[in-house]
Amino acid sequence: MVDTDPQENIRAMIAALASLSGDLGLQSVLDHVAEAACRTAGARRGEIALAAGQQHPGKVVTIEIRQGRARRCDDRIADQDGRPLEPGTFLSVPIRVRGDLLGHMYLAQKAGADAFSVDDEGRTTALAALAGAAIQNAMLAQDTAITRHWLEAALELSRKVLDMMGRQENDALRLIADRARDESGSAVAAVGILDAGTRSVRWLLATGPGANAVELDSAAGAAGAWPILSELEPGVARQLGQAEEVLRTPVRGLLGPGLLTALGFEGPVRRVLLLARGPGAAEFKHWEMEIVGGFALHVSMALDLGSTYRMREQHLLFVDRERIARDLHDRVIQRLFAAGLSLQGMRRLMTEPAQLERIKDVVSELDQVIRELRDTIHSLRAPAEGPGLLSSRVTAAVRGGAAALDYTPQLKFAGPVDDVPASIAEHAVAVVLEGLSNAVRHSGADSIRISVVSDDHHQLVLTIADNGRGLPAGTPRRGLANMERRARLLDGSFSIDSAPDRGTRLVWTVPLP
Repeated sequence: MVDTDPQENIRAMIAALASLSGDLGLQSVLDHVAEAACRTAGARRGEIALAAGQQHPGKVVTIEIRQGRARRCDDRIADQDGRPLEPGTFLSVPIRVRGDLLGHMYLAQKAGADAFSVDDEGRTTALAALAGAAIQNAMLAQDTAITRHWLEAALELSRKVLDMMGRQENDALRLIADRARDESGSAVAAVGILDAGTRSVRWLLATGPGANAVELDSAAGAAGAWPILSELEPGVARQLGQAEEVLRTPVRGLLGPGLLTALGFEGPVRRVLLLARGPGAAEFKHWEMEIVGGFALHVSMALDLGSTYRMREQHLLFVDRERIARDLHDRVIQRLFAAGLSLQGMRRLMTEPAQLERIKDVVSELDQVIRELRDTIHSLRAPAEGPGLLSSRVTAAVRGGAAALDYTPQLKFAGPVDDVPASIAEHAVAVVLEGLSNAVRHSGADSIRISVVSDDHHQLVLTIADNGRGLPAGTPRRGLANMERRARLLDGSFSIDSAPDRGTRLVWTVPLP
């Protein structure tokens, strides 16, 4: 029942307004204001419809009074233009704060009368003026809470990224993608690298329930969206009508609208973050684009600072390795070479065949040691440019991939492996990781040997061999197929030799420029 006594209605309005002082939740404030409006004017139904704004676009709350108690309902009182949706009594009052329109207050079904009176309208207008400040405060509190939540997420991620110090970049990128997806309520978050030459994106990772819509490690044509992609910068997010415009998806319609922003500042590698909602979902709002842009700006600074730490450590490592390589070349190799010449000179003093044969074997052994030292020197020499030494990256990959083993795989480098172009090195590291992972999980071996050779035929040859039980029937071949696909992309070859009595040997060969 709705009270029609004006004095009681005013007291109900004052009580409702007083209750707003302790509650800053927007939903709760709107509920209280709608109820207060109903009791002030003696209406059975009330509605607050906010004007489309930043972080609360067109929010609507409708309540009805039944048996003296207010409850929320779904049936609207007025349409988007403020026209009544049902016959009978109707009252519309604007809600303004300092001249700015926040929304409207709609009332319907006046109790005990055929129309709302002038007094009803006056009291409701006074209520709207008083309630406007409470609604605006609640809106500001909600905006502040959302912004603070994203800022806290960015600061937390920045600390974690800096703790990684640029050494675990993929892990850092996955953390960023996961958090951005969770905070934005997206179905998918993906991180990719732009390729200006082919105007495409190579996606490195994807997370979320719709991650299978993203084909990893393959260039997805993005010519239509390239004007947006090429101009991305941290701090600015751009709307993408359909996320699949920059994805190579097996089936269309798996995802809906997307949002793109840059991760990291200008550099040789341009990374992008994609957030995608499900099919049929609404596009990202302007305020969401601003918040995601700010989030990306914070984590981009952390990523770049982590990369700076990594480059500093690599520079120190390069200097030390260059010194060791110089010492090996200028001192050790020269002394070994002199020792070999001395032994060859001693042959003139020997007459016994056994002694001559022994000297020949020692000289051959010294020659082999010199060749191996020269291979080591090639590996120690720092490249002129690039994201990192191939030898260092392979060593780190083997160390991480073999963490679960109770023995250490044998690792050998030969030739100038660190002169391999970065585009080929990326594939080589991925092949080592995949091949080692297969050996660790499926072979049951107690010995794994890995060699990386840059030979005289301008080829890079990776060999991964184990003494396990061979490839069991039913072993998933997706990883091996990826290794073969990488070889084909570089006009190379991939072979598998496996048997239960001698283990498995994988050979991945690609030409070098």
